[in-house]
Amino acid sequence: MPNFKQNLQQLRIIHLAMALGPVVVLLIAYQNSKEQPPSILNTVGFGVGFVSVLLHRFLPAKTIGSTEEEIPFNEKFGKYRTYKIIQTALLESGSLINAVFYFLNKYEFSLYASAVLILLILLVPPTKSEFFSLLNINERVARENDI
Repeated sequence: MPNFKQNLQQLRIIHLAMALGPVVVLLIAYQNSKEQPPSILNTVGFGVGFVSVLLHRFLPAKTIGSTEEEIPFNEKFGKYRTYKIIQTALLESGSLINAVFYFLNKYEFSLYASAVLILLILLVPPTKSEFFSLLNINERVARENDI
């Protein structure tokens, strides 16, 4: 069974892979870009990006549930892993949609929106301190589980 450090490293790799998906789409779209007038897709892209930022902040916390109950450490990490994957996927989906809209319309706002969402993904990686604070892990539990 992997220990906490291995689990956190695996989660960081998943996080980075999810951040790189939109980057690849954006690079392809940027290489194929030409000036065209904006369309309704740009407004939709902005809306999707905005909603994904809101959801990334509030929705994944519901996956953690109550942190007061005594559950095994591995289950706590499983909840944190689910939380981070959902949080990252919400931002990634908004970024990918804006990247596709940029590819279709060549409207720079979609490019910038996608880039900002990628930046947000990279700014919220899985960390030990976040895991401790979200799941109310104290120093005793950390020592017991060799963290």
